[in-house]
Amino acid sequence: MSASKPCKMDTSPSSTASLKRTKQDPLTPEKMAPEKKSATSNDVMLEEIRALRELTTKHFETTKELKDDLAEINSSLTQFQLRIEKLESRADSAALESAQFQDLTDKRIKKLEQDLEDITNRSRRNNLRIIGLKEHIEGSDMTEFLKKWLPKVLNMDPDCELDIEHSHRVPSHMRLNQSSPRPVVAKFLRFPQALQILTAAKNHPGLNIDGRKILIVPDLAKTTARKRKSFLALRPRLKSLNARYGLQYPARMVVTLNNSTKVFDSPELLQAYLDQTQSKNS
Repeated sequence: MSASKPCKMDTSPSSTASLKRTKQDPLTPEKMAPEKKSATSNDVMLEEIRALRELTTKHFETTKELKDDLAEINSSLTQFQLRIEKLESRADSAALESAQFQDLTDKRIKKLEQDLEDITNRSRRNNLRIIGLKEHIEGSDMTEFLKKWLPKVLNMDPDCELDIEHSHRVPSHMRLNQSSPRPVVAKFLRFPQALQILTAAKNHPGLNIDGRKILIVPDLAKTTARKRKSFLALRPRLKSLNARYGLQYPARMVVTLNNSTKVFDSPELLQAYLDQTQSKNS
């Protein structure tokens, strides 16, 4: 049996160089470039993350400040709303009190006007107003003229002596370009005598002087006189309904229609009654 021959290693220079290159392969610039580029990208990303984090933190802080400001504004608005509601409530109360006060004032003024009208009428109770008496017919003394003239034109007792306290025209001076004569106001000493003259004048509806119609009426407050005039303006409508009526002192109309008697204190009430009655009949 022959002995085996030992293996020999290749110790040639080319083999040794190949082995060395296999054990230690140094990095070249081309191989190092990707590693440096990767490190740089990571740093940039970290910086961007830090910047984004800082931006997020600032945004959060800004948002928190805005929320705090909004909360403060909402609180202020709530307080303002409460104040406005209180002011509106006070304004409503003030308006209600003002309306109540105005209503009370209107009622008091109306009552005072009625009282003044009543006092004026009472103070003129003995007065008569003569309308249409020609100017200067009285001469120098109006009172003496009326004492003689009234019993004569009213067919009264010639021996009847009238107690007239005083008399005068109103106004005291004639207005410029005034065509109609001024009314005469005569104040009698006793009311029964004034009433006697007034009754006699009603029984002589055609009383006139020189073709001029003469009226003898109570001397009343302006408001009362206007009310009586408005009542008298409704007489044609009362006649058309065959109603019986009469004007009472100082200014009330008594109406009897269809066996029913009513008393009206104002022309407006009488007019409404006539409108309703004529509406039913139509």
